[in-house]
Amino acid sequence: MRYLVLSLLLSMPFGVYAANKLAPEQLSGFVGKKVTVCGKVAEIATIKSDTFINLDSPHPYQKFYFYLNNQNISSNNLFKTVCGTGVLTNHKGKLQIKIADSKALTFS
Repeated sequence: MRYLVLSLLLSMPFGVYAANKLAPEQLSGFVGKKVTVCGKVAEIATIKSDTFINLDSPHPYQKFYFYLNNQNISSNNLFKTVCGTGVLTNHKGKLQIKIADSKALTFS
């Protein structure tokens, strides 16, 4: 029985480990990959219909942000911890994840 459990654990796909939550300073090697990012909301900025959730530092000093188009995020979430999952991209030297639905973000 012990060998059965061990063999099942060893046969798990390595993709399972991609579900780990990463902080903004850990993201440099993950561009183009689907990741879950968590950090402290330093700024929520809305420009026209675009909302930017900057983590750890406000613009222009943020290393990472969530981008939402046509979505509103309450300023009550400022300074909370947020987590979101998506494909990490580099936009003008800043790392971002585009979020299609604000319900995909979790605040705590």
